[in-house]
Amino acid sequence: MKIKFSIFFFSILFFCYLFFPGQTQAAPTTTLSAESTNAFLYTYDSACPNLENINRPRAIILPKGISGIDTVYLHFHGKDFTHGEKEAQTYDPATTSNLNSLYTKYDWDERVAELKTSGVNAVIFMPRLKQTGSTGQTISSGEFTCFYNEAKEVLTSLTPFSDSTIILSGHSAGGNTIRQYLKHGLPASTTLFFDACYGNWCKDAASYGGGTHFISYTEVNSPGTIPDSNNAKEKAPDKVKLILANRLNHGDVFRQCFKDHLSFDELANQTTGSYTALCGGKGTVVGSNPPALVKEETETKVIENQPFSFAPPKLSVLADICKLKPVSGLTGQDVNFPWISQCVVGLYKYFVVFGALLSVLLIIIGGILYLTAGFSAKNVETGKSMVLKSLYGLIILLSSFVILLAINPDLTNPSSLSVNLISEKIIENAIVDLADAQDSSAIAATSGAACKTIEECRILCANKSAWQNDFPGMYQIADTVQAIEATGLKSDKGTLIPKTLVDPLERAGQIANQKGYTIRIVSGFRSLKSELNIVCSKYIGQGAAQEAKLGPIKAWPGTSDHSMGRAVDVTLIDNATNKAVTTSSSDSQADPKWVKGTRILATIMYEAGWQRYLKEIWHFEYNPAKTCRTNSCYVYSDSCSCPE
Repeated sequence: MKIKFSIFFFSILFFCYLFFPGQTQAAPTTTLSAESTNAFLYTYDSACPNLENINRPRAIILPKGISGIDTVYLHFHGKDFTHGEKEAQTYDPATTSNLNSLYTKYDWDERVAELKTSGVNAVIFMPRLKQTGSTGQTISSGEFTCFYNEAKEVLTSLTPFSDSTIILSGHSAGGNTIRQYLKHGLPASTTLFFDACYGNWCKDAASYGGGTHFISYTEVNSPGTIPDSNNAKEKAPDKVKLILANRLNHGDVFRQCFKDHLSFDELANQTTGSYTALCGGKGTVVGSNPPALVKEETETKVIENQPFSFAPPKLSVLADICKLKPVSGLTGQDVNFPWISQCVVGLYKYFVVFGALLSVLLIIIGGILYLTAGFSAKNVETGKSMVLKSLYGLIILLSSFVILLAINPDLTNPSSLSVNLISEKIIENAIVDLADAQDSSAIAATSGAACKTIEECRILCANKSAWQNDFPGMYQIADTVQAIEATGLKSDKGTLIPKTLVDPLERAGQIANQKGYTIRIVSGFRSLKSELNIVCSKYIGQGAAQEAKLGPIKAWPGTSDHSMGRAVDVTLIDNATNKAVTTSSSDSQADPKWVKGTRILATIMYEAGWQRYLKEIWHFEYNPAKTCRTNSCYVYSDSCSCPE
């Protein structure tokens, strides 16, 4: 009877499971979070089950005034959510306010206007990702599918919609999310990388993408993205277009270059000065034989907060034991490499299991020997001893963790190797000259000084985004050559030398070579942008004492002899030892150890027609326009003073 009742009960349950729907998720509630000139920003909290990597807050950017949608952009953001990098360090909690910040940061209203102008009726699906480096490595196909299907459902409640062309767009760490999307074989017609190629992200995406076409926009001086962009181009040359953007920061690569894919071929064939019309006239297509790109001599950047992924070493024998995992990190932060400790722990577990199995086997053998000993006292004793010793060994083996913990707790938790990835630096290989400030008060009134008071400079430094509009010529490079090499003469990589100074420098190099020396040029021409960067990074905001040096000690930006093409900063190298015999430091130029080298350098430069600024032993000018220049003072001395 009980059996019959059980069968009947479970049959009823099975029938209900088949014919009655289970519990369903309520449709997401949509909120109009922002409205701008060209678009609406709708946000909603997802009902998808897995929210670890693609967080709950999600957004749809819907253009105004379009009829029908023919294209869907899936945009995957990077780590930063706001313009201010300090604010961008906070990633949790995941709220829809972060999506509002993303909408503002990427200037999506302008991006939508660009799409509408090109006749593209597009909607943008934008999830809030947990981007802490390479988190996108764990995103599953189901997470992507649920995100897309749910976004379609939400969009349908706002406007008529059917499946459309999908275009992937990723900025910075969003490149890794694209990589995982394509790895799962999900659809896309075009993929856009905006300074988003790190590690092997773009190369892998090009391998996974099938018929997808790729366009990668990369900042030309980015050490993190250039290698992977090149590898992707080599991997699929027919599918990948690579554009190098010159003098655009990390965020502007997206803002300035986004619209280019809408009319790529047309723009790529138009030339604006040295560059094509891509990226607002700052981009050039790799493979189009453009003129050489010039890096400004005062600015060497390593972009901070960029994701890196390090693949573990390949250990064919120990691979299953160590189970090493990739290590992800960001520039400017400490990254822990646990590979050694992972191997130690793996080997420890392996030997514990092996020892335990061996002990159990010996216990079994000893037990069999004991039970079958019969009247043999020797076999009885041997079997008994084997069982007891194996049992003791097994107890010690299984208690080893407690023993190690008692001896030294660190033995149970091997520490990882911690390495700090280099953070952003602006390395000024230009010397900050006292000479630049001489008579600058008179020059500032009649020349193109960008700011002439500390307060004016503070305002400029607080609004760097306005520089290009306020000073259209700030990116202009004078008639220069780059990094000249000649007899007795060499210059640091990226140093720009005005052509009018090349012959006088070569004459000085020949004289130096005859005396057994080489002149090293450490700074030449500086653009206005470089001067502004120096003032804003070294003076403004660095304390009252440092700010007070502007004018009396450091020239106002735009009035420097370097920016006027008259000055170079040099040091002298002894060919016999390949060591410098002069300095370019204000703090040590009076040191007696530099006297001999300073005298030799001055003699060489004066013979070649140069004059030196009296207060700096490294600063020389040809046809100087300011006072306090000399061709008769050979060392740094109080007796060599500027006239009052």
